[in-house]
Amino acid sequence: MEVLPSEVLRLASPHQRAELRPSDLARRFGVVFKTGSPDAHAVNRLLESLGFQVRTKGEMLDWTPTAKGWPFATIKDLPKNAGTGRSERQLFWLDTLLENTEVVQGLERLGRECLSKVKRRRTVQSDPDLH
Repeated sequence: MEVLPSEVLRLASPHQRAELRPSDLARRFGVVFKTGSPDAHAVNRLLESLGFQVRTKGEMLDWTPTAKGWPFATIKDLPKNAGTGRSERQLFWLDTLLENTEVVQGLERLGRECLSKVKRRRTVQSDPDLH
């Protein structure tokens, strides 16, 4: 009988979920500024308007999940920030949030709006009558 190293025997847990920051959601759905960087603020405002979180600036977290949001949320303690020298807590969203049609439709709408703004800017910049 062959003995396998313990690394080979370890299987990924089926309960492990991806943990996403608002910026990850923004990037995935094209919710970006004209520079291409993700607009996490727009995602946070959307999740607030859908009732998944509330603004708690000045508290332990800037955003806190509501009863509707807790099944999709996790709070993590992150290592010390090089700039401030202190650790911080951050809200992450489990990828199961993307099984919610309301959230996905909202993120897709925000992404289309961002794309539309970029297209309008390009059209205005390339219009010869404006130069």
